[in-house]
Amino acid sequence: MDLWIRSQDGETMMKVDRVDYSDGHIVGYQPNDDVEIILATYREKEKAMNILNEIWNLLKPHIEVNDTIDRADLIIKLKIYENMRLCYELPKD
Repeated sequence: MDLWIRSQDGETMMKVDRVDYSDGHIVGYQPNDDVEIILATYREKEKAMNILNEIWNLLKPHIEVNDTIDRADLIIKLKIYENMRLCYELPKD
């Protein structure tokens, strides 16, 4: 499963492995790369966190949680959907 995010200014579209909040920005990381790319800027942390929640809600139906016998060993696996792509466009501040 691929997650593609379009930047707030509409000038960047990238496949991301991870999306974070960092110092007023939503940042993305491309597969196999630890370089932080700023995708959006928000004055209020609450707004950025709401957007991360929206992205999570987009992904959530496609995530399978397997709870093993040892509750400390919670394994989260992405369900495999062949050719599946999820896209999200970051809104303006």
